[in-house]
Amino acid sequence: MSERNWSEAEIIAVVREYLRMLEAQKAGKPINKAEVNRSLREGSLSDRTRGSIEFRMCNISTVIAEMSYLQGYAPRQNVGNNVRAMIQDALKKLGHK
Repeated sequence: MSERNWSEAEIIAVVREYLRMLEAQKAGKPINKAEVNRSLREGSLSDRTRGSIEFRMCNISTVIAEMSYLQGYAPRQNVGNNVRAMIQDALKKLGHK
């Protein structure tokens, strides 16, 4: 598996799924984080590990902590400035306020 930096396309893919799960959580619908992670690894994030996707989900929680975040992806303190900026850009591109 690659340890290279995440591309904009990868960040957008993971943020998109995070937002879908967040909307389901807000609506009281069940979510299956393991299935979403598996789906991402079978698709656009095939070069990433389960753990790296989970860690990135926690990074997203950190960036949007002032709003709601997904249960089970608690915000983490160590989000690199470049990762924070990429997540914020992806959130904007995906229309999240």
